[in-house]
Amino acid sequence: MGYIKRFNRIELILEGYLTRFELELINEVSKSIDFIIHIQTSQYNIKVQDRFREFGVDLPKESFVSFNFSTKEILESRNNNIRVNAKVLSVDREYHRYQLCLRQ
Repeated sequence: MGYIKRFNRIELILEGYLTRFELELINEVSKSIDFIIHIQTSQYNIKVQDRFREFGVDLPKESFVSFNFSTKEILESRNNNIRVNAKVLSVDREYHRYQLCLRQ
């Protein structure tokens, strides 16, 4: 951990998932240095929210959140009022099968 102690803090912008192993690493690092995590909570990342709860961090739902994993303190939280109203379309040809974004 000597190398890590050279820094004032570590910040992680989390977009996706963390394994238990990765969370254990963050937990160990956070014992030596402030470890700030920025995350957007939503219905799509409930599992990672549950994992943080296991480490004592209860994140607000549907929010943009910054928190200190070392102290388990929420530093900033803003409601996420952005809603995606999407429809799934099917196509009949294989070469048409790619992601589309359409605006109505």
